[in-house]
Amino acid sequence: MVLYAKWLKPYTVKFITGDGTEIEDQKIFDGEYVQEPLNDPTLKGHGFGGWYTSSDYKTKFDFSKTIKDDTNIYARWLQACSIKFETNGGEELDDFTFTEGTTKEINIKPIRVGYKFGGWYTDSEYSEDSFVTYNNPLNVTEDVTFYAKWIAEGATATITFNTNGGSGTLNSKTINAGDNVYIDYYPDYFYLYVNGNFNSFNNPTKEGFVLAGWYTDSECTEKNKVTSDRIFISK
Repeated sequence: MVLYAKWLKPYTVKFITGDGTEIEDQKIFDGEYVQEPLNDPTLKGHGFGGWYTSSDYKTKFDFSKTIKDDTNIYARWLQACSIKFETNGGEELDDFTFTEGTTKEINIKPIRVGYKFGGWYTDSEYSEDSFVTYNNPLNVTEDVTFYAKWIAEGATATITFNTNGGSGTLNSKTINAGDNVYIDYYPDYFYLYVNGNFNSFNNPTKEGFVLAGWYTDSECTEKNKVTSDRIFISK
């Protein structure tokens, strides 16, 4: 009887972390699995975004697949981002720091004596399209500054309904400026909520069309739709 030696060539799996903390290489035989590191690497000012098959980070590395060759696995680093709050005379707020791609609801309301908080905006001129809606998570991808708008106590605002060619007349409603406003929709009517109190309105009609909702801009962009999930601050 002749006994034959079988030889296995170990493959080297390298974890490429760039400027992050080093992860020890692993020696893996053909058909075996690489072990995912127990501890994620770290890099100051960054968050760890997972392991990838290449430096372009298009495909995440699958640790459930066997190793067939020498392999490099790449750590993806996410840039740290911050939200700075300019309260414009209100109480000071600490900055928020996130990693790139983080989703966060912004529901902080500062206080200023003699004023109501009128919402956060991403520009200091308070343009309509820069309003940050409540209960609508913000995807943070870069540093951003939020500017607080203030409304003097006792100021009022009027909600009017432009049916854009639809039939029916809906009475306007005067409220306190700075009130929270949202809408619940039903097939034939809707509820307008102001600080939790509501009024019901019959839906307007337009031949050949179905009402898609009420918006705060004439272009009816989706981010400006008034719903129960997106609370707006009355101006």
